[in-house]
Amino acid sequence: MADEKVKLNLGQGAWHRAISIDYADLLSKHLLIMGQTGSGKSTSAKQIINELQKNNVTNMVFDPTGEYSRDLNNRVTYKVGQNAFIDIRALSAEEITKLLGLNWNGELTAKLQSAIISLRIQSVINPYSRELYSKVNRPVSEFERSEQALTILNQNYAIELLAKQLVQEFVVPFADERSDYSVLGQELDRARIQQYWPQIQELEQLLSDDTLNRIFHFQAVESKTTQYDLPFILKTFEGKVNQKRSLIIDLSALQPYPAVQQRVLSFLMDTILLNRLASRTERPVAVFLDEAHRYIPLDQAINENGLFHLLREGRKVNLNVVISTQSLQDLPEALRGQLASNLVHRYQSTNDLSSLMLSKRFLKKLPQLPVGEALLLGNGKPSIIAVQKPESM
Repeated sequence: MADEKVKLNLGQGAWHRAISIDYADLLSKHLLIMGQTGSGKSTSAKQIINELQKNNVTNMVFDPTGEYSRDLNNRVTYKVGQNAFIDIRALSAEEITKLLGLNWNGELTAKLQSAIISLRIQSVINPYSRELYSKVNRPVSEFERSEQALTILNQNYAIELLAKQLVQEFVVPFADERSDYSVLGQELDRARIQQYWPQIQELEQLLSDDTLNRIFHFQAVESKTTQYDLPFILKTFEGKVNQKRSLIIDLSALQPYPAVQQRVLSFLMDTILLNRLASRTERPVAVFLDEAHRYIPLDQAINENGLFHLLREGRKVNLNVVISTQSLQDLPEALRGQLASNLVHRYQSTNDLSSLMLSKRFLKKLPQLPVGEALLLGNGKPSIIAVQKPESM
């Protein structure tokens, strides 16, 4: 690929010698930038982005705090909750619970999937209705006909009613001689509803949250700003030839919701990978993720995380990831193993770096590196460089 032959100017090495590295050597097997706060990690990431812009290499930045939205030139910025949202109506119940950080068991997740189907049927019956789909005394044959008539075009439904509809899914026949098995049920199973009431209320609270509504559009959002579906933005930007720009996805609105922030990032990483696997595009795309430790759920197996999927499978399809974090220990070992190149800024806990097989000389230097200097580890000989301050800063 021509883009992989691009030279990226990082700064200066010994004797003020310019350090330029092939894109492929630096990024094709992913890059980890690490170091303590204030050591220059962001400067390094921004210099690499600056070089990618100059060389017309497609790049995307996932920004947890809004820093890159302020500092980078030649950017196209979409801020989640402002001019970008994630439409989750087409997702399954399992995907929705993951995205909203809900740790539900199989029974309740299955009931949620039933609630989604019920609301889709109700939307077909009356597209403007905000009524629940009652299953009490509804014939099984009628429901089955309605369910079979649903198509891929019937994705829209009143998602804001999902928690209330979930209650309606706990429908059971009478437990005596009055039972009628030709209908979906004759009464609500109030004992089961009571058992799951905390989870149902948790979902209701999420669906009623104003900030999350701006992010997921549970209900219609009044805005003078045009709203764009974020997965569509990613697909469009990845598929087009770059024009010396960066795509910035500002996720700062999610900071008060760490569990949702983690799941959203995982979802978006999977989206990027699936978009590439479904396309014929082969040009390299660099994906930047700042403060990666924010996005690693402690309650989720790493092999279920979208970032891990992108790291493991992305290099095969020219999706190259740049991650920055404060400490190597912030990242699970399985994830660290996917990052072949390293740019290490000032780092105090050198015992953490045993896997990098560094000499005593470098281990001694790392805690004392000036701001903006870093140890570059990759295909070539380890070297300390003074990272050039990007033009945008």
